Amino acid sequence: MGKKKTEERTHALLSASSAKKWLHCTPSARLEDAIPDKQSEFAAEGTLAHSICELKLAKQFTDKNMTDKAYKARLGKLQKDPRYAKEMDGFTDAYLDYITGIAYGLPSPPYIAAEKRVDYSPWAPEGFGTCDCILIQGPEKTMVIDGGEADYAETIIGYLGDQGVTEIDYYLNTHPHADHYGGITRVMEAIPTHEFFHHPVPEEHTPTTRGYQKLLAYLAEHKGETKTTVLDPGDTLDLGGGAVLTILAPLEEYDDMNNNSLVGRLVFGETAFLFTGDAEKKSENAILASGVELSADVYSVPHHGSSTGMTKKFLEAVSPDYATISVGMNNDYGHPHRETVEKLSEAGIPCLRTDLDGNIVFISDGKELALVAGEGAQKKVA
Repeated sequence: MGKKKTEERTHALLSASSAKKWLHCTPSARLEDAIPDKQSEFAAEGTLAHSICELKLAKQFTDKNMTDKAYKARLGKLQKDPRYAKEMDGFTDAYLDYITGIAYGLPSPPYIAAEKRVDYSPWAPEGFGTCDCILIQGPEKTMVIDGGEADYAETIIGYLGDQGVTEIDYYLNTHPHADHYGGITRVMEAIPTHEFFHHPVPEEHTPTTRGYQKLLAYLAEHKGETKTTVLDPGDTLDLGGGAVLTILAPLEEYDDMNNNSLVGRLVFGETAFLFTGDAEKKSENAILASGVELSADVYSVPHHGSSTGMTKKFLEAVSPDYATISVGMNNDYGHPHRETVEKLSEAGIPCLRTDLDGNIVFISDGKELALVAGEGAQKKVA
């Protein structure tokens, strides 16, 4: 009996996703190619979610001959994978909604392809084809907000070490999406952490991924060293010296994790910062309706600059001197969206992006704000 040959996905030697690396050091591509590719469990989960996205996109747009029965059978097969988690359905539905919204919003039907090979080898031989983490050092205490993807944990640990951080007083996770909690466990393993803060999401949206379960297990095992505290609107975290973070949201229980993001306003003397996680328009509207003070010198734009957040009214209420966007270079989601960038430009607000400007660092003495790293470094804002 012959064996059925399984077709595996291949990856370009000079891939678009790794372009930043090989454009700066071209020989690195050949060097890495000689190293055996060992896929992590996290990467395998991502590959499975990618396959589910591809199937849903095909059913909606590219394979009009796919019957409901065939679709359910193929989806059921993917859901039998041991790496499958129920939350993948929500994420992949959101992806399909995003593509559908773009497609139906265009004046004429667009051409849509899924997993279509695009050959750019004439320009790059053999070529074809998101992380939030915020460090706040107060006068007396150090706080870290989110931890990026798991793959970036060592980068975060190295950066914290370079800043002289030997312990973390407060670690705040805005919401349980992998690009916000992925690196937290490893960071806490490396740097003693006194207290972990979060806001619970509805049980049906609580992640069942290995990464999040590992975080919960770590917190349970180290509860004597790292206290776990739930944050609600109105709660405050004192960083000493008059620096205080006040939690503004979520004001309701939403049926998605983005709007359940913790939103906080940090005030130090005459300066203020607004941190928004992945909060979207529902949460923003509730915050506006509450009448709380939103003005800030620095505004961390929600959801990596996605068009799902930062309404014009919300931006006017914040009225920042600077906007920052935490976003990966050449990310698959097209963040930041053009609509968001244009809103900031029209309002005359300088926008700093981690994909273009690297680490973004502001220093405040309570009276003046100085931008010391990133685009326009060394500038002061009175």
